Amino acid sequence: MKEFDDAGREVYGLIGFDRDGAAAEYALALPSELAAKPKSLEHERAAAVPFISSNGIASFVSVQLASWAGAEVVGLVSAKIVDFIKSLGGESVIDYTATPLGRMEEKFDVVVGCQMDKAYPGSRVKIKGFIVKPDKKQLGSISALLDEESLRPVVAATMPLAEVGQAFEIGALGHTKGKIVFKVDG
Repeated sequence: MKEFDDAGREVYGLIGFDRDGAAAEYALALPSELAAKPKSLEHERAAAVPFISSNGIASFVSVQLASWAGAEVVGLVSAKIVDFIKSLGGESVIDYTATPLGRMEEKFDVVVGCQMDKAYPGSRVKIKGFIVKPDKKQLGSISALLDEESLRPVVAATMPLAEVGQAFEIGALGHTKGKIVFKVDG
């Protein structure tokens, strides 16, 4: 790869959603899907960075990025993770299990979440989903934020790659505080 001219350089990335195989010991990735791994992170934490998840991990990263950018961040979360969201940069929190989004008096400019239909049933708020796409330049910018400690990955658990099925089952429940990463033996 021309972008990585030194053999053995540590990289991280996000494989496009149109291809399978990211949960594997070896995977093919396009140069546009990779960036230099943040120097401050070991492999396990670097693996927790790319923003895909079915259980709200993208929202955890969004809290940090919005706080870094100077936005007033209000976490719409269950009471179980109030302190966690505040530790990521949420200035205040609202327990959506006690006050559904459609009944809140607060006005929000942006609502980010992966499970909006589950968290906010009956809401009148228009919510637009998003898909994260592989982007080398953005991964490089994220690496810089990680190295300056303006952003931190959140690892819920590390599991052997052989337990990938169990990890996906746990993740599908939608209650992990962070990302499940896989450790490859060897």
